[in-house]
Amino acid sequence: MLDMGFFPDVEWIIQKLNPDRQTLLFSATFPQEILNLSSDFMKNPEHILTSELELEIPDIVQKFSKIGRINKSWALNNILFEFEFNGQVLVFCNTKRMVEMLEQRFSKVLDKRISSLQGDMSQNAREKVMTKFKSGEIDMLISTDVAARGLHVDGVNLVVNYDLPTQVDSYVHRIGRTGRMGNSGIAWSLVSFEETAMVSVLKNVHGLDIRESEIPEINDKEKTHFSKKKDWNEHSDMFGMVSLGINIGYDDGMNHQKIFDWIKGLIRISDLAVGSIGVDGNRSIIDIHQSKVDYVLGAIGKNSDLGRIVDVEIL
Repeated sequence: MLDMGFFPDVEWIIQKLNPDRQTLLFSATFPQEILNLSSDFMKNPEHILTSELELEIPDIVQKFSKIGRINKSWALNNILFEFEFNGQVLVFCNTKRMVEMLEQRFSKVLDKRISSLQGDMSQNAREKVMTKFKSGEIDMLISTDVAARGLHVDGVNLVVNYDLPTQVDSYVHRIGRTGRMGNSGIAWSLVSFEETAMVSVLKNVHGLDIRESEIPEINDKEKTHFSKKKDWNEHSDMFGMVSLGINIGYDDGMNHQKIFDWIKGLIRISDLAVGSIGVDGNRSIIDIHQSKVDYVLGAIGKNSDLGRIVDVEIL
């Protein structure tokens, strides 16, 4: 409640209470802000914590797709049409601006009842949206984390993280809006390259079964409301490096230094834009920063220094 903007109301209620009372504060997590509030509301509070963090995930299929930010609307569109609105959809964004933008963007192209929920709305406006969503009058709700807790709608069969949250508990609360009351659900996260570290935390630290999936393709032009743009973010690692495979190696008299010098001779490029280089007998892998990939690809295609055409592929 405090996180959802009810702090002034809670504070007002506490001020009206008899000072001779017992006060208990419950929270799934205890960030410093909550600990500070506990000292304001209580006298010498005693903190009781569970022995360990246990993440209970209902029957939810968890997917994620690596996708650059400029293509996330294209990805969401394709996911929605594969889902065919077999139930209601809840889309989470990290900012109010993104919520507003997505509502405007998809309301223009989808013949669906779409609404939004975010912290700047009055409590009365939020309750009206929640009531409509719960009654099935809204097909897709786009929201910030204001809808991640306390929203119980049995008809939500798909949750999409348009932006991946930065906190594990936020992720768990978000996807927990589907798969309720024994039903199954799908949680699909769209992950840009700067968000990939969070996926590793979810998988490796907390053991969540979140699996990488391809964005579904759509062949029906009437359903293709967004075109996919070329974005090297989708091929880069968390440091922005893209791996290129070329068909030259030790058998061609090349080594790490010669390949490095060859790339530097093709275009004017900073040493930092060239990452690791792996050389095999007849093949090599070069990491190039995403900002220079187009230039390197163009230069390799026009180059004849090695006496033959060099084939290059994106790995």
